[in-house]
Amino acid sequence: MELELGIARACGPDGCHVQALDGASMMCAYAPPVYNRIKVRPGDLVAVDRSAPVPAVVWRWRRAQVIAVEGEAALLTRRVTRRTSDDPVMATFSVPLAPVVRGVLQEGDFVFYGDDQVLAQAAGDLPATDAPFRDAFARIRAAYAA
Repeated sequence: MELELGIARACGPDGCHVQALDGASMMCAYAPPVYNRIKVRPGDLVAVDRSAPVPAVVWRWRRAQVIAVEGEAALLTRRVTRRTSDDPVMATFSVPLAPVVRGVLQEGDFVFYGDDQVLAQAAGDLPATDAPFRDAFARIRAAYAA
């Protein structure tokens, strides 16, 4: 796997337009474990496998806004999928903070987070640092090799 980070710019049922962090633009399919399983929204940070015949989104980190910081966790809000017209458009939830962002975040900041913690503050629509996401590349490769 040749992994690269990018921001999803436009998303559809079969793939999305991704702008790599270096500025390059590409159309990407969804890898089989992502396709019809993981919702990728514009603004999400994604890992793209450039070695696939068609570049493929293999991982996604969500983008959300900080409502409050509560000790070692942040209260976040983000858009969610509405399954019925009665479902809310936004959801609010608490996510633990990685040590690198503790003491840095404030109400109103945007962040990128994974399933278990907030990994980075956003700088505009990009992560302020890509190190925590690049650190995840070995775990992503292992998940796909299993």
